[in-house]
Amino acid sequence: MDGITFDKPVPFSLPDYDYSPVRAVARATDLTNFYNNVLSDGFERSDDDFTYGIPPNIVKRLHEAAKSFDWKPWAEKIKGMGEHYKLKVSGIADQGDINIHFIHRKSKNDDAIPLLLVHGWPGSFLEFEEISKLLTDKYHLVMPSIVGYAFSDPPKKPSRSKGEVPWTFTKQAQCFNAIMLSLGYEKYVTQGGDWGSMLTRATAQQFPENVKALHLNYFSGVTSKPDGTGELSEVEERGIKRLQEFKAKGSAYQEIQGTTPYTLGAALSCSPLALICYIGEKMYRWSSPSTHPSPDAVIANCMLYWFTGSITSSFWLYYLRRSGDGVESQNLERTQIHQPLAFGCGPYEIHWPAKKVFEMQLTDIRSWRVLEKGGHFLALEAPEVLAKDMDAFFLTDEIRGLLKGGNNGGGKSKI
Repeated sequence: MDGITFDKPVPFSLPDYDYSPVRAVARATDLTNFYNNVLSDGFERSDDDFTYGIPPNIVKRLHEAAKSFDWKPWAEKIKGMGEHYKLKVSGIADQGDINIHFIHRKSKNDDAIPLLLVHGWPGSFLEFEEISKLLTDKYHLVMPSIVGYAFSDPPKKPSRSKGEVPWTFTKQAQCFNAIMLSLGYEKYVTQGGDWGSMLTRATAQQFPENVKALHLNYFSGVTSKPDGTGELSEVEERGIKRLQEFKAKGSAYQEIQGTTPYTLGAALSCSPLALICYIGEKMYRWSSPSTHPSPDAVIANCMLYWFTGSITSSFWLYYLRRSGDGVESQNLERTQIHQPLAFGCGPYEIHWPAKKVFEMQLTDIRSWRVLEKGGHFLALEAPEVLAKDMDAFFLTDEIRGLLKGGNNGGGKSKI
């Protein structure tokens, strides 16, 4: 990587965070005025009715859960996901040094496949707590925090480009590849949803000699049937309809996060309960009715933003897409990817485009399907479904063959 250098990963210990101030805020917060201000049928509507945003019943449920939530069991889960490290990456344009956090869950099997597993917004590495248990016998798992999220550094300086955008797909891909190379994984595969799907695509575009195959459970698409796609299947039509509905009713957050990140960040930094409601709306709205995360799971994920003060810096990729010069987005969406790729999303994913849209950019699609269960947070909602689809693709002799000849002598990491 031209101009990019990195040190040896340094062990990282989870700080001993105190949840009691958050609990005190939750207990002291009176939402009577909010409940009195909603429409008369507010509490009669379904928990899956997001006509006006987060349903009052979900607000009440999250509020009550926050009063008694216990962080300690979740801290133990995080510690049990694998060995935590930070890696100092130097030479990132406009930024200098960036310390990026990641979890390395090394398989006991030396012939396991190195897998970079990437979260999105408003998620975190915690989404992978359950699925990592299902994958650990077959994969050396590397689960980073995107720069600006949780324990990774936030970007430090504005850029000289339009909008002074501090963080980009290119910069994040450089950090991801540095992590894998620092572990001795010269050839590896990737999996991602939400931003993770875009960032792993960017990594594959920039480093095709390292990224040998990709699995995605999300793919940003178009709002209408593109020319040349021919007749669409019922599944494709459904995906495009869901995208149109999302654009019309569910995408306003992209505008404010992408134009005034400081304004929203300041508001959400004033109250942990406000943050829980804001993120909670997305986690319930975008998940399947049958696989909604528990209130405690929502709160635990939110605490990774609250304890680290990272909600504002988590908006930078939205700012890139909305306020940047468009070059990074064009490169991401137009540069072809020739590595083998599989796509499998849940039936309650926000949207998915027609397969022909994939084929405009992805030249070697091995599978494309809507799976039997789950929504946008597939690893969290239906880990067994996602793991099965990943295994069917990654564990083939062909993919294993593409990984030979690298990885520090047969898949063994340096740490």
